[in-house]
Amino acid sequence: HKNSHFKKSHIMENLGIYIVMPQEAKNTIENFGFVENISFKDSNPIFSLYEKNGIFLLTSKMHINNNTCNVGLNFSSLAASILINDLKCKTVLNAGTCGSFKASAKIAQPFFISEVYQHDMNIPISAEWLEYSDQKTRLDSLYFMENMKIQTAVCSSSNSLTHTKNDLLKISKNGATIKEMELSSFAKVSKLFGAEVISIKVVTDFIDDGEDNVQQFLINLDKAQNVLSIKVLEFIYLFKTA
Repeated sequence: HKNSHFKKSHIMENLGIYIVMPQEAKNTIENFGFVENISFKDSNPIFSLYEKNGIFLLTSKMHINNNTCNVGLNFSSLAASILINDLKCKTVLNAGTCGSFKASAKIAQPFFISEVYQHDMNIPISAEWLEYSDQKTRLDSLYFMENMKIQTAVCSSSNSLTHTKNDLLKISKNGATIKEMELSSFAKVSKLFGAEVISIKVVTDFIDDGEDNVQQFLINLDKAQNVLSIKVLEFIYLFKTA
């Protein structure tokens, strides 16, 4: 990890935060006092933008109960590009919720992500190109990990809410305990543009539970987004005073 970047104050530096679902972002927006950018709202059909003191927060305009919330790898790539190229953020944080395994975590437990894989990339490729198909991306969480005392985890991303037996094998092979739908692309694009990328994820459900209980998920989501807000605000403070 390169962490010298975090040994100085970021008081004059823009920070970009991407929280996919409005339900995940609600408490963070209210507790930090973010203000919505109305001109961005009128011009962008996908995201809402909130800002305060050089800190920008992007979230989706769609809600879970509208059957979609613009989740997935494509949208996260767009979010990274907007934060880094349009809003000039040199450091970006992808915060949100995730699934985990029963043996690995508890509901509403937060994690810093140390590295992320994409487990649903199933494109056949010849042996000499295999090293380039490795979708692992290392994140820059070490400084914050040490100061926020949050456990780390390896994350595995996909472009689907569902997963196959083969996906589960890949998740296990990569040593991942967290599964979600945006970080691998967000991290990859952020790194390509030269930004430092951090991620905090909070558990809402268990991959190996075998049940699809929407009501219980929404209860867990409420608990998780409360924890997420606390950790994101703690991160912001550390970022500005590091």
